[in-house]
Amino acid sequence: MLVLLIVFMVAAPLMTSGIPVDLPKIQAKQLNDQKPAIVVGVDANGGFFVAAITASSAII
Repeated sequence: MLVLLIVFMVAAPLMTSGIPVDLPKIQAKQLNDQKPAIVVGVDANGGFFVAAITASSAII
């Protein structure tokens, strides 16, 4: 039991220092043209709704 305590006392400070990691650089641009989402829903009777407007199954 004492051996485990000593091992953890020695290993704990080594774990807090961390490991250096070289991450790749970002080349993508940020998206600024956020468009509103189109919501499609189905009610309990099987009716379809597109953006709060009733639609038939033939349209969808």
